[in-house]
Amino acid sequence: MRGLDLRERVGQVLMIGVPVDSTAGVRALVSTYKVGSVFLAGRSYRSVASIRGSTDSIQSLTKRWTGMSSLIAVDQEG
Repeated sequence: MRGLDLRERVGQVLMIGVPVDSTAGVRALVSTYKVGSVFLAGRSYRSVASIRGSTDSIQSLTKRWTGMSSLIAVDQEG
């Protein structure tokens, strides 16, 4: 965190919400604001493997842009 400017530090404490079936907007938010956490919102009928692919992609993206792992949350009810 020491190497981050104020805007990037603020990004690390934010959690952005994106639709679970459309995570395309994550790239722009992470690259611009160095967002540290992502919430996958909404209902999905995708397989566990497909969701895992999305979370792996988000982790890779945030690690590349921020140098840190991200926190990923989901709305799991059943």
